[in-house]
Amino acid sequence: MARRATFIREVREQYPHVLLLDAGNALTTDQALTASTKGAVMIEGMNRLGYDAMTLGDQDFRWGPEVIQARMAEARFAVLSANVYAGGTNALFAQPYVIKEMAGHRIAIIGVTSKNLLAFLPPDNRVPVLVADPIEAVRRVMSDLAGKADVVIVCSNLGFQQDQQLAASVPGIAAIVGGNPGVLLPEPFREPTYGTILVQAGYQGEWIGQLILQINEAGKVVSHSGKTITLGADFADDPEIRAWLDSLAKP
Repeated sequence: MARRATFIREVREQYPHVLLLDAGNALTTDQALTASTKGAVMIEGMNRLGYDAMTLGDQDFRWGPEVIQARMAEARFAVLSANVYAGGTNALFAQPYVIKEMAGHRIAIIGVTSKNLLAFLPPDNRVPVLVADPIEAVRRVMSDLAGKADVVIVCSNLGFQQDQQLAASVPGIAAIVGGNPGVLLPEPFREPTYGTILVQAGYQGEWIGQLILQINEAGKVVSHSGKTITLGADFADDPEIRAWLDSLAKP
């Protein structure tokens, strides 16, 4: 996380308009602190890094819906899912999208969660949830966004294969920022049906993806570039985040 902070700071110094997104399963990394705090340390770290939004991942629900609700309350960024419902109700478990105003555009970020979520719920789960079809959920939200946003990004926990299906099924999506199970795409992939751009950058924070979009006044992507960066020793630890992490390790 300290190396990630360094990269994020460098990007923000270089570009005036930056969105920082996570495609889910951020709360279940293999780090001991993540497990012992049931994801709370990750939420605090993401708060400190200034995330704009994250999607609820299927494996995040290992902690159970009640814990996820507590983590959502701690987040100072949008926690999204357009297709997870509180069981037996018509109420979404999280907000389906968030709209950010940036560079003269209204940018909607939609979150969708893998239906594999149900396999990760703990046996003693006391808050049932229902996972609806993600493609239909995105279609519904896209209809709701008509006139509200001119650029749409989907933050997807579905996996690369289903991201391709989503891109080929729903027009009007500029880009899909994907995760789960963590395909490592060295560069963006453009799905030919509607020209939607797909990116994925591995898992567990070992890599970070960068996608640069040039968008015209009508909200259309006119050019794009991107890459996946390995957060290796070439990146120094951000001093502030390093000090915070070290403080957590003290008895």
